[in-house]
Amino acid sequence: MKELKELRFFINSHIDQFSERKLEIIETGLKITEKEYAKTFNWKDILYISNTDKFVHFIFSNTNHLLIPKNCFISKNDIKYFLELVTHETFKYRKELKKPFPVEKPTYSLGILGIIPLVGGLLGIVLILLGLFIYKDRILTIIGSASIIFTIYLYWDLII
Repeated sequence: MKELKELRFFINSHIDQFSERKLEIIETGLKITEKEYAKTFNWKDILYISNTDKFVHFIFSNTNHLLIPKNCFISKNDIKYFLELVTHETFKYRKELKKPFPVEKPTYSLGILGIIPLVGGLLGIVLILLGLFIYKDRILTIIGSASIIFTIYLYWDLII
């Protein structure tokens, strides 16, 4: 019973999150209208468009996000038409959209190549760069560092 009261409190205090919204495509961009609220996102502000299984996701230059559930569309053709229209209008102002971060995880089995002396050093540099800038993956960075350390240790042992 207590949980139900807390849920009612949450819904009542955040009622604007559950209100009906209308999305319009206007000449300058996308317009979201609620009862007493309207917000316009300009075409030039769209940085990223993603089409996932259940949502169409937009990221804007002012760090706002917009998630549109796919069940709001009547058919898959409507989703396709909407995305083509938005992409076409966005490309009038931008030559390219930001590329999303890769969704698939990197393969860690490349780290086994780190035991090959010279290849391991070069591979380590590549893995560190991929781990830091592309995948944002700490394990990949650690594997790259281990490959470089192993290569340095091996060559240091040969020199001394």
